[in-house]
Amino acid sequence: MKLCLGKSRVDFDLGKLWKEFKKQRRSRNFREQSNKAKEIRAKQTIQHTTSRKGYARLEYEMVEEKDGASVSRAEVWIRGHSDKNGKPHNAKIAEIVDKINACNQSQCLESTAQSINNDPISQVFGTEHQGRVRGLGFGVTPTGVGATTQNNTIIKELMGLREKYEDLSSYVYNQYKQGQQGGDGHTYTCQPQNGNSSNKCGMKCKLIDWVVGTHIVGEGEIAIDDPLHVVEGAPIGVGSYMVWVQTAIDHNALIWRTQANMRTIEQALGESIPWPKQHVFIPNTLGK
Repeated sequence: MKLCLGKSRVDFDLGKLWKEFKKQRRSRNFREQSNKAKEIRAKQTIQHTTSRKGYARLEYEMVEEKDGASVSRAEVWIRGHSDKNGKPHNAKIAEIVDKINACNQSQCLESTAQSINNDPISQVFGTEHQGRVRGLGFGVTPTGVGATTQNNTIIKELMGLREKYEDLSSYVYNQYKQGQQGGDGHTYTCQPQNGNSSNKCGMKCKLIDWVVGTHIVGEGEIAIDDPLHVVEGAPIGVGSYMVWVQTAIDHNALIWRTQANMRTIEQALGESIPWPKQHVFIPNTLGK
């Protein structure tokens, strides 16, 4: 038989190769190696069922099945040692699976479920050996997993803080809006404080375009004359009023401090927004 390899031709004698193969398999050295391997295999009672797939590909498939939701290495380990029907491969594995499930249900692991030092796999099998981590695939080390877990924990904490900040901001905003609502549900404005002629709260005003200052863009009432009043985390300052916008004249005019849901005067109708005092005209008064 001849085999072409590019421009080369190699002759093969299949009969001779078969004889050599049988001779090698019947040799004492091969039988000793085979028997030794069989003894080692017989001692293995925790066989995985992933074939050549490995834990990494198995985990990828499980994440896809859950539409991107993360899976723990305990779930991957159990799946990798179960038959196609989902049952443990043998009695020894079934015993280990029961222990892992018991650890998953234990309240003492709630705070450390994501740590390989104290997750269900470590609880059942003990501390990982150097340079390997069960259930996470080839090449994964305890140090690398620890760094990734720490980063994920920090990200989750930051997301939690962000949610709390958003909830607090929403609460403060709702409290402010409730303070601007009367019993009939309509917005009302405050009145000038007695004995304080400099307080313009409650006065009718016109809003002058703050960009070029050449025309009036809207009308309303001064709702708050307090420089410490906070809007979206920042005080309005001594040079600003909170103005309740009642009429939009230039509908596309930009408001002074844009907010998440407001950019123009038209969008600010019925809302209280900060406006620079030098661009607020108050009729029947000497100042602006």
